[in-house]
Amino acid sequence: MAAEPVIRLRQVRRGADVLNDTFRLLRQNYAAVGKSLLFIVGPVVVLSSMSGAMIQLIGFTFSPDVASQAEIISSGVSLLVMVLVAVVLSLAAGVLAVAVVNGAVVLYQDRGPGGFDVRDVWMLAKARFWKILGTVLLLGLCFAVSLVIVFIPCLGGVGYLVGAVYFAVALSPLFMVLVREEVGIIDGMRRSRYLVKGHWWPTFGVLAVAGLIYLLMGTVFTLPYYVALFVTGLHTVEAQSVSAVYSLLLVGTSVLASVGSTLLYSIPLTAASIQYFSLVEHKERTGLLAQIEALEAGAAEAPPPPFFPADGFGAAPGEGAAYGGGQDA
Repeated sequence: MAAEPVIRLRQVRRGADVLNDTFRLLRQNYAAVGKSLLFIVGPVVVLSSMSGAMIQLIGFTFSPDVASQAEIISSGVSLLVMVLVAVVLSLAAGVLAVAVVNGAVVLYQDRGPGGFDVRDVWMLAKARFWKILGTVLLLGLCFAVSLVIVFIPCLGGVGYLVGAVYFAVALSPLFMVLVREEVGIIDGMRRSRYLVKGHWWPTFGVLAVAGLIYLLMGTVFTLPYYVALFVTGLHTVEAQSVSAVYSLLLVGTSVLASVGSTLLYSIPLTAASIQYFSLVEHKERTGLLAQIEALEAGAAEAPPPPFFPADGFGAAPGEGAAYGGGQDA
């Protein structure tokens, strides 16, 4: 089977084309992207999911009615520490996933399919990790502070939801801007809003469909976890404790759900990255200009065509007789 052609990222695309190229790019680079997510993000995801499962097990087994005050305080402190660890690990896993996928797309543009490996992705993701982490924390703070809108009577909740969706779409190219263009966080936000301006609805459509695909495919990994959670809850009600078998089942399905979701998270992230290139081309035509420059450079390097004047002088061999140049006087 012939290899798929390299995807030219800098071109104008419709929504369906963005999604098609998303799966094409992931298919061409499934080994590099998959291994990068498993080896770089996977360990953090496993620890995070295990922490979350342990929190649920503590919730199943702890009974404040029969526990002493000292046991309640000790369990509360342990639970708080476990929650903080789970939150930090989840945040680190999300930031690493963003850095890995966007880094892989950048490397694909620079080197083509098969031109990079896990080490290359790690080096780029490590260089962008802190900037992406700072961006996530800043955005989280902004969305948290704006929660005060919810307390406005009548339409406060609706207004917050509409505003959150609007700004989430308007800033969707932000991570790719940070990785590809290497600008600051504030400049990256301005750049993202500039790119999405006039193309908000197409961008929303791409992200919505990609997110829906992610959720539907993710049920394959998350459904076993919810079944295990339900069964463990029923068993705890009857036995007042969680057996080792159910504990392992809950932890194992939690790890499976988290790792599977992390791998599938590459779909919406890649779709947002390809939409970024489409928006750049809409606004600036950089890909078209690069093609024109390449054509002009190729034309300048090519030898000039032969010049055949109408009077026969300088004609190619065998063609001078047609003009009388080859006859004796």
